[in-house]
Amino acid sequence: MEKNLPENFDALIEQLLNHPEVTERRLAATELGKTRDSRAIEPLLKALSDHEDVAIFATLALVGIGQDAIPELREGLKSQEEQIRGYCAEILGELQAVSALEDLIELIEKDESVWVKNSAVEAIGRIKEPRSTEILKKLLKENENWIVVSAALALHRLGTKDINLADVLVGRISAENEFERGITSWALVEICDKSSIPYLQGITGQRNDEVMKKTINDIIKGISMK
Repeated sequence: MEKNLPENFDALIEQLLNHPEVTERRLAATELGKTRDSRAIEPLLKALSDHEDVAIFATLALVGIGQDAIPELREGLKSQEEQIRGYCAEILGELQAVSALEDLIELIEKDESVWVKNSAVEAIGRIKEPRSTEILKKLLKENENWIVVSAALALHRLGTKDINLADVLVGRISAENEFERGITSWALVEICDKSSIPYLQGITGQRNDEVMKKTINDIIKGISMK
């Protein structure tokens, strides 16, 4: 929706896109967001590829503009810039853009960036619509551990009860990959509560692998400290 623009609207766009100082570009993003005007969408989308400080404030501005930004945000998912694709996915999630669900699925399937894929999974988890839950459940069967972990966390936040998410993640712990083991362990601590401890203790008794036993014991300690 177009509104009465401040006299310096064009100057703010110039400042956002071309000022040499990060703080000034960040300020311009904030001021453009305050206009809630659709004519600010295109320059704010460009700013998503800027320094992180600027990109974050451009993200907040686009969220503030709201539904009017959705068509251009969906186009932004096709950008050559990884940072633009990732932030566009995040914003679409914040706006609960049901119309973008298929676009987000395609991003997960085809994008080469782990961060972008993760942003798309998290975005689907914020879109509170029955299809989102079904999409996330399917993602639990993906090969990439990051996607499975993100989907499990999203389902947990949506309050899904018909899947044992702890069991899914325990099955994904890799004794050979320390980094993935750490991410999966962190997710288990986030998802589980103290009622899950007996289940996890039972698993340690079934495992001969000392690395796995230690990992699960560390998860139990993390849950106990919550």
